[in-house]
Amino acid sequence: MPMTNNILGRVYKIAYGDGLGTCFTIDVHGRQYVVTARHVVEGMKQSDTVLFVHADGDIPMPARLVGQGAGYIDVAVLALQHRIGGRFAIATTSEGMILGQDAYIIGFPYGIASGFWPNGRFALPVLKRGVVSRWWNDEHGIWIDTICSSGFSGGPAVIERNNGMQVVGVVAGNVEDECGITLGFTSASDIRHALEIIDKNPIGVLIE
Repeated sequence: MPMTNNILGRVYKIAYGDGLGTCFTIDVHGRQYVVTARHVVEGMKQSDTVLFVHADGDIPMPARLVGQGAGYIDVAVLALQHRIGGRFAIATTSEGMILGQDAYIIGFPYGIASGFWPNGRFALPVLKRGVVSRWWNDEHGIWIDTICSSGFSGGPAVIERNNGMQVVGVVAGNVEDECGITLGFTSASDIRHALEIIDKNPIGVLIE
């Protein structure tokens, strides 16, 4: 099944400090939030500015830090001042995910985009496909059988379920052994961690 525009149109290339990565928007209880990996916005203050890459030049967007995961939970949630992208609801749960099914990671490897959206003019992301290879516990997260090039971090991990696309996780990076050798898998934090952060501090921008 082709990736839907409602998923792709929620994924953005962002820059914060010296870092470059990916983020995506989700809607929860009538409010919109921006989800990314914690290390992409490392050091972000409670009220700060994040750059969103645009065809006509990067757009600085004021953002509030809703919260972030601790330890191995590489998730951060932000709230912007106004809604961007995504006009239809998307499923955000790992429920129903099974080992061996196809999974996608979406983002901007090494800052590379597929182009720009003709209307919004934001960068169009790149997709990679693998299979769900491991789903054990929070420390190891969801493993997908594909390499996570730098820049994918913070993007959504997506599966197909019930004839639609479902966001199951937040891309964290490559799985490595104790010596730092990449094992060939992408690790993603379960999307439920983002939802738990939102439940504790529901300050997202209201959806009109």
